[in-house]
Amino acid sequence: MIQYEVIPGTSQVYVVFDGSGIGRCKFWLPEGVVTPRGCAGVYPSGMKWLEHDSGLRQGAAGDQVFGPGNVKEVEPGVIECCGVRSVKEAALPWNSSFVFGDTRVDFSLSVHNPHDHTLSDACAVLCLKFMDAPWWDLESCFFKTEQGIMSIAQTKWIDGRFPSFQKWHVGPEAPYDNPVQNGIWTSNQVRATLPMWVVQHSENGSSILFVCESAYYIHCNMSNPCNDIALKFGDVQPGQTVERHGYIELAEGTPEALLTRSI
Repeated sequence: MIQYEVIPGTSQVYVVFDGSGIGRCKFWLPEGVVTPRGCAGVYPSGMKWLEHDSGLRQGAAGDQVFGPGNVKEVEPGVIECCGVRSVKEAALPWNSSFVFGDTRVDFSLSVHNPHDHTLSDACAVLCLKFMDAPWWDLESCFFKTEQGIMSIAQTKWIDGRFPSFQKWHVGPEAPYDNPVQNGIWTSNQVRATLPMWVVQHSENGSSILFVCESAYYIHCNMSNPCNDIALKFGDVQPGQTVERHGYIELAEGTPEALLTRSI
């Protein structure tokens, strides 16, 4: 059974893959919720994790989805992160859950719109950080592209304003347009075709699959080793709740074999 440890008052959980060499990972479900205009929540705080039969669940109210961190409200209705400004959207409450198995963690995230206007193209940022992984590098992270299966290194990293941050849009649609995401994460010219990462231990061959059912883009921060997915909710109408699912799995096999699995 995969072990876990909650981080109280946050949306973060440590996931421990014992005996695999992968070590401990920190999963943020979610780190924040954004729209093309701005941010509907970031660094949520004050929530409680509740245990159920085989996992955890959590809910965040509207007054909990904006928490402390490096995103500040610099004037009414305007937030700033790393010198990049955007609109502070109406808060979007959410609920999350985990189910832990022997080698796989299934998760869900639902957002609810209590407001009288539609929040267009809502997107939740999910972060999977590798805490004990000196083996992690750009050659150990794989995804499926229009050119075939590639490692991050093969996509030819582009140094932008923040050189450690990169994103790869998923699918043929127009790139997701958010001021903060575009201002911090440089868009690579290679496009992903699946919302799925394979991160493979370079020495023992163990791999982590990180999969969501839909995404606007996948991204990473190479100086803070993490593989992230921008989970796609789409338009959330007034009074509507939208739910999405995904999983993290410890697996064996080549990146080619693992990336041909059905989502």
